[in-house]
Amino acid sequence: MISPDDIRDQRFLVALRGYDRDEVGAFLEDVASQVANLEARIKELETLLSKERNRASGPVPDTAIAAAEPTDTRELLKVLGEETTRILVTAEESARMIEHKADERAREATEQARRSARDETERASRQAAKLIADAERRRDAIAAVIRDLEAQRDRFVEHLTTAVQTVAVVSDDLGSAGDSADEPPAESAPAATSLDVPVETADAPATTAEDLLVTEAVDTVPARRDASLDALRDDMARKLRRGLQDLQNTVLEGIRTGGSSSSLDDLLPREPVLDDLGIQGQAFLTQGYEAGLIDAAAEVDGDAPKQLVDGARLPAASATLRAVLAHEVVSALRATLRAGLEAGEPETSLSERVGEVFRDLKGPVLDGLVGTHIDRIYAHGLLDGWQELGVKHIRWQVGDELRCPEQRCRSNAEEGPVELGIDFPSGDRVPPAHQGCTCVIVPETS
Repeated sequence: MISPDDIRDQRFLVALRGYDRDEVGAFLEDVASQVANLEARIKELETLLSKERNRASGPVPDTAIAAAEPTDTRELLKVLGEETTRILVTAEESARMIEHKADERAREATEQARRSARDETERASRQAAKLIADAERRRDAIAAVIRDLEAQRDRFVEHLTTAVQTVAVVSDDLGSAGDSADEPPAESAPAATSLDVPVETADAPATTAEDLLVTEAVDTVPARRDASLDALRDDMARKLRRGLQDLQNTVLEGIRTGGSSSSLDDLLPREPVLDDLGIQGQAFLTQGYEAGLIDAAAEVDGDAPKQLVDGARLPAASATLRAVLAHEVVSALRATLRAGLEAGEPETSLSERVGEVFRDLKGPVLDGLVGTHIDRIYAHGLLDGWQELGVKHIRWQVGDELRCPEQRCRSNAEEGPVELGIDFPSGDRVPPAHQGCTCVIVPETS
């Protein structure tokens, strides 16, 4: 039979995620104490039984004693068995409870570690995205400054070249006047009777009528375009800027209503609202196309078409403008609002994010989009007008903007005359070939 000392001295192996040794030791100590108390109680009962036997009067038959002892022993063993069973059941339940608590603590610690790692990863991603966005904004600002400086440099070089040439011409004229002062007047040369007669000089090749017409077109097309589109560009930008302001107010109202608990989909603009932007720009695109038709006729001394040449041209241009505007608005809002919502930012911070996005959209982003789309539809008007008037070939004339990516515009100009309706080497049929491009197409008269 196991003794209380055996229970106290019992030791168990230590295993990963096992029982708490202090709790097990305390439990064994309790069990040993209870067993010791039971043994002491047994001895006490045996002593009382012996005394009662001695006090009993008269001899007690041996058969009675023999019969009584087994009964008392069985009862005693029954009591001990029940108590031991209760102790063992209690021990097992305590062990299960200890193991359950250990598992719960392990799971909580693991989940907490996962949450912390996820939070750190998201925080690092947001910080990286912000740094990238800031770097891109700084890069764009620096690029804009560089473009302005280069444009100023080019204009200065152009003015300086013109001034040098003017001084040279004046000097030659003064020298010629001095040399001819002592000579008799020469006979008057006969007047040319046709533009096809070459005009020869000692220092320059012959200039034909074709050269004169091309030069005139190069000089007049940019001037006609700017005269037709400058006010139209401003009006279109002003109209779309008001539309973007209305869109900004709608997004801010959604933030005020839902706050930081809003979902990203609830705050992003809906399709009908975005469609309104394209509709607002369509009227200006129509005017730009009609201006191209008129200027095309004026350029070749013809009559402008009475109606649109290509019925699908304007709907396609309007759809493209709407798609580009929607992409700029939704992509910028999605990026900044997702970061703010994931960070749990308050309503004021979310509103500041929206304001920053729309400041960019209503400023340089909108100006660039308006200029690109209105100039392109105007160029298509030129193209369609010349096609109706029988022009077969056109040229690509490089504008004042000299920073064409990969020299695309210069390659187009170097290609020379291209059949009307055929793409230039860059893959563009009409300018602008890139945002900020000021190139034009001119009719080829040969």
